[in-house]
Amino acid sequence: MIYNEDKHLNLSIGQALTVQQPELEFVFLDDASTDDTPKYLYSKLLQDNRIKFLRHFYNQGRGYARYHAFKYSSGAHIMFLDADDFMDASRIWNIYLKAVKSDADIFDFQVNIVEYDNVTHTYKTVVRKLLQSFCFKTTDPLVIHRVFRRRYYFPAVWRKVYKRELFEKAFRMAMPFIKGTRFNAGEDVYLNHFLFLYAKKLGCTRSVLYYY
Repeated sequence: MIYNEDKHLNLSIGQALTVQQPELEFVFLDDASTDDTPKYLYSKLLQDNRIKFLRHFYNQGRGYARYHAFKYSSGAHIMFLDADDFMDASRIWNIYLKAVKSDADIFDFQVNIVEYDNVTHTYKTVVRKLLQSFCFKTTDPLVIHRVFRRRYYFPAVWRKVYKRELFEKAFRMAMPFIKGTRFNAGEDVYLNHFLFLYAKKLGCTRSVLYYY
């Protein structure tokens, strides 16, 4: 979901779209932006048939926007990309394949922090690792519970590959609380409580995919 992020889209979305695999599906949801975000997304829609483009007529907030985008997706696995971040396009497909091979409900990858210069509109050199996760591979429900409770896994949803069926269960439980609630930030931390509740297997890689 995207809201007034036109200055970042050429890097975040533009780079992700360079991945050539036709099996990938990209769902872009504009949450009633007032800048050139819709114009940019529509131009990409015309160029790539893997894209689904949705637009809210009024701003509904992160929680419902994420749910709406998920409902229009069709993949067996789900990944998220915030509009002001970006991924290493050369690693997206490889990490997806690792997640599939692991058969994990939640598959964690590593993240680096970058600094954005608002004057030059460029990203500076990576400055440090972002709360590197412990690499847990387990099917023990007690360990899964402890992993999330003690924040061994960073709770942002953009840091993971999820099985679709897990999100379906989590949203079914979470929607009575999300619908009509406006989350300015941290809605994914809230949602992860439900995702980890239903998860039966965790997996991970030490590879860095995401730049925050």
